[in-house]
Amino acid sequence: MPIQNNYMQPENSSREPQQFGDNQHFTATAHQYICSNLANLASSVEPNKQDFKFLQVFLNSPALKELIDCFDTIVNTQDVSLQPENKDNISLIKYVLNDLEPLSDRNRDVAELYKIFLSPNVKSLIEAHDTIAEQDYDNDENILDNILKKQELENEGPDELSQLPYYASPPIDAIRMIGIRKVNDEPLGITVRINENGDLEIARIMHGGMIDKQGLLHEGDIIKEVNGQSVSTPEELQEKLKEAKGSITLKVVPSYYEIPLASQVYMKALFNYDPNKDKLIPAKAAGLSFLEGDVLQIISQEDIHWWQARNLKTNQKGLIPSLYLEERRKAFVPHEHDFSQSSWVCGLIDRKKKKKILFSAKDHAILDKADLKLYEEVASMPPFQRKSLVLIGAEGIGRRTLKIKLMNLDPDKFGITIPHTSRAMRENEENGRGYFFEDRQVMEADIKKGEYLEWGEYNGNLYGTKLNTIRQVIQTGKMCIIDCSPKALKLLSNQEFMPYIVFIKCPPTVDDLYSMKLKSLNPSKFKNVTINQSILNIDESEFFSVIEDSETIERDYHAYFDLTIMNEEMGRSFNSLVEAIDALKAEPQWVPVNWLY
Repeated sequence: MPIQNNYMQPENSSREPQQFGDNQHFTATAHQYICSNLANLASSVEPNKQDFKFLQVFLNSPALKELIDCFDTIVNTQDVSLQPENKDNISLIKYVLNDLEPLSDRNRDVAELYKIFLSPNVKSLIEAHDTIAEQDYDNDENILDNILKKQELENEGPDELSQLPYYASPPIDAIRMIGIRKVNDEPLGITVRINENGDLEIARIMHGGMIDKQGLLHEGDIIKEVNGQSVSTPEELQEKLKEAKGSITLKVVPSYYEIPLASQVYMKALFNYDPNKDKLIPAKAAGLSFLEGDVLQIISQEDIHWWQARNLKTNQKGLIPSLYLEERRKAFVPHEHDFSQSSWVCGLIDRKKKKKILFSAKDHAILDKADLKLYEEVASMPPFQRKSLVLIGAEGIGRRTLKIKLMNLDPDKFGITIPHTSRAMRENEENGRGYFFEDRQVMEADIKKGEYLEWGEYNGNLYGTKLNTIRQVIQTGKMCIIDCSPKALKLLSNQEFMPYIVFIKCPPTVDDLYSMKLKSLNPSKFKNVTINQSILNIDESEFFSVIEDSETIERDYHAYFDLTIMNEEMGRSFNSLVEAIDALKAEPQWVPVNWLY
């Protein structure tokens, strides 16, 4: 059903067109005369400078000039009275919306039309049309009565289009005076810019700042004066604010704005950020520092380069680099600062010339390590037990020992998987106890189908962990303990397995690693023994290799970790692990949103 808002001329109208001769633009002429004589008026009556400035801006505003031209055009029109075809388009829009709603999910064009009709601009347009259509402008005495009746109806209850979004905007160029109480050297919490019209416009309002708390200014407002003195550049505004003492009066031109809804977007930071070291941030004082693992509430993403956020740990607000900006910053790393081809243990890796190779699906882990992870969208969940516990770390760092200790602690709570192998069954072995024995051809076929979490070959035989064995443990209600390579993390980090990933970190020095190894063998025996490599009969290069592997894993896969435990002493590390697992069922958790939707 088409909507017709045009006005039609009645066929039989007896009203005569008005003739004004040379006075067709009488109001506009009078307005120009007043504006041109403002200076003489000021010299004769000596008005308050601030009031005179306000009157001057008001009389010269484009909105007033356009209103006067519109008035002259209406008064001097040669046309006869116009009549609307429909006076109740609000009900018509409501009827159309009811028909469009069930179709909006199936058709893109219908969804777009539905969105247009729900926009506040269309609502205002339709309401204005019906308001004008209901009034008789030929009889001036009826105008006030119609307005009062309209207000009484609005006070009795919500209008028929109340389901449409609220929309409120001040008239164009309506001057407002804003009073602000300045507290010492506290910043206002705004950033400004020169817009395309040359006006000083508020570009951003910092959440939690003085202006944000008062709620009197909005993004897009134009600042004209500070304490009666005009400002046109950010430098002038800054200078005037420094000079101001106590209260500050701003003269602003309000913008069109909508009341923003509170943001429900939360991001887990996967890198450390210090605004004092950032050369790109507009104002270092406005920056928000955070550490890897902090959860940030994203308040505004309107700026493509800088988001406004709140750190839930510190409850502070400020600017953080957007995903767009940080990705591009990380893409331009100077060669001397690129550690992707160098070890944190100096001198152990020889840099080799890169070779061009074709991508192979089996080598996907190489690309996974290069995946740039900066922010991860998360959601808060009530306490619950994760489906799996994943222990990650370098070879020989104690993962298997921790797994055995957990199984001995509570076998009803924890479970482990049984690996598959293609080797022949030995005497006294049973299928399903220790290993599941499969034909090599069957294992190779299942590997190609992607049914294995990870697999490898040793002495000509295949060994691997099948995904179904993990599922079987989870189905029993136990928390499946998985001791795997970090390459498998991407397969496990999903809603099906809901892992709690713990990185068992290697001690930082060779002496610390020696000490940990000795204590894990027999803590009481080696309590007063001088630490040296002869006790363990292990070459020092092997310890360097363990430290290097641990640092490489942390550097490449840290974004997946829920917890990091430095294993300097096995008993203390085990207690920390048990406490963290128990806390999962006692405290709310932040989990990736793709686990929920």
